[in-house]
Amino acid sequence: MSEQTTQIMDDEIDLIELVRTILDGKLVIAGFMALMVTLGLVYFVYSPDKFVGAIPLLEPSETVLAEFSVVNETAAALKFRSLKPDTNLVEGDVLFKYFMAEFNDNDELSAVIMKYSSKYQNFKGTEKQKNAYLITLMQMFDITGPSKKEGEYSLSVSWDNQAEADVILNETLALVSENFNRDNLKRLNAFLRALETRINDQKEEAISKIKVAKQSIDLEIQVHALFLQEQAQIARVLKLADNAIGANDMKNMGGVSVSMQSDNIPFYLRGYKSIETERDLLLKRTKEQRYISDEKYLALVSDLTKLENDVSYGQFAAAVEASPFALNTAVMEVDTQFLELKNSKKLPLILVLTLLLGGLLGVVVVLVRKGFENNRARNG
Repeated sequence: MSEQTTQIMDDEIDLIELVRTILDGKLVIAGFMALMVTLGLVYFVYSPDKFVGAIPLLEPSETVLAEFSVVNETAAALKFRSLKPDTNLVEGDVLFKYFMAEFNDNDELSAVIMKYSSKYQNFKGTEKQKNAYLITLMQMFDITGPSKKEGEYSLSVSWDNQAEADVILNETLALVSENFNRDNLKRLNAFLRALETRINDQKEEAISKIKVAKQSIDLEIQVHALFLQEQAQIARVLKLADNAIGANDMKNMGGVSVSMQSDNIPFYLRGYKSIETERDLLLKRTKEQRYISDEKYLALVSDLTKLENDVSYGQFAAAVEASPFALNTAVMEVDTQFLELKNSKKLPLILVLTLLLGGLLGVVVVLVRKGFENNRARNG
């Protein structure tokens, strides 16, 4: 029983003894803390700087979108099939997606890094290794999506040279903006070509309808002239030179001789003189005189005239040419002046961490050494 009690007491931790042991080994602990602080200072001095920062990416402002108002209003009036109802041709959220896609294709960024990055230019290796290193460098410039804390996109930068990072970022954004404008101008020009095609198709359709209408009118004139000739011949056979229809009968016929309908009253009763006169006058009409008497033909000509005088193409073309895309002005306002790059190496943090680590290592060494001493004393 006495041996078991002694064993339990030996296994218990004596806090007073523990503190006394740590205090006795304070020089060892201080030495480890000094060593770790020295190593931390060496790391701080000789490790490369790394500047990090981020700027918010926002959709185009209302002021910028207002510059597309004429484009949107003209497009809405033209009712392009590819546009959904109540949807503008140029919208802020759509432009924002186009801009991110243009930046994320990395074409501009890779070209700028190869031109301005001293790290890339000084890199020695095979072509494959240089391409892999270029990809690593491009990852230092990244668009990050909205988080739970921040509901907006941001462009984050991590680079070892602040001046070089500024140059790379500004040159990349300038190229992205230029290509972004160029691609969106192509998109508007595609709508412009579609409008031109639509107007030309409508003109061709109108011209075709007018041609058919002329042929129909000419055919009607020929049919009517043949009818008049037949009626005149019948009147001659019957020796009806003058009109033999009474006034009441004429009233029932409407008094219009060009009609081949006469409510069961034979047309030849008008007499061959008037019938032949009417036929001669009908055949003497010029083509234009024949056509302008037809309401359907006049309506078709009016439609063609409207198409020929249509100014919608010119208005839309002028709006496109005056847009920021054509003028190559900035649509996505990414102000890099608000990008504050801060050195990620923080001396106070390094000192605190190295002090804690040095102290922890020193305490472990002191306790382990004391344990070995106690074990030797117990066995001796």
